[in-house]
Amino acid sequence: MPTDPGSKEVTDHPNVVVMPPLLYAVALIVGVAAQFVVAIHLSIEPEFRWVVGGLLVGGGTAVALGFSRAFARIGQDRNPNTPTPSIITSGVYRYSRNPAYVSLTAILLGIGLLLDNGWILLAAIPVVVVMHNGVILREEAYLERTFGDEYRNYKMRVRRWL
Repeated sequence: MPTDPGSKEVTDHPNVVVMPPLLYAVALIVGVAAQFVVAIHLSIEPEFRWVVGGLLVGGGTAVALGFSRAFARIGQDRNPNTPTPSIITSGVYRYSRNPAYVSLTAILLGIGLLLDNGWILLAAIPVVVVMHNGVILREEAYLERTFGDEYRNYKMRVRRWL
């Protein structure tokens, strides 16, 4: 749907800068590879790492299943660069506007703890920055353009991450 002449064309998708699963996968691969070059071990008791890491991976997986079910219910493609048919406000979307990204972040951090790999934890920092600026803000602008007050009201009720 084009806007007025002379302005940029508005697309029916958020035009994110990276596919989120790819970004998280690259961070994981880079973290594992870097550990072989210069290991950064965590100064955390192994039992604590295993419990917290396991909870993060398990919780992240549970949230991922929740958002996947919600997408399937409305026929939403998981690719963020496809049109959004409607706003989901139930299930895990009652607690986070971005449960998919919360789940990917939790899983990445959990794997870093389980593997005693500080590089993975460090890689999560630029991942979250890219996600915020290159994905989430673009998605929010798209959803506001597409759904107007319905999305703005949802934004006021539900946090971006947690």
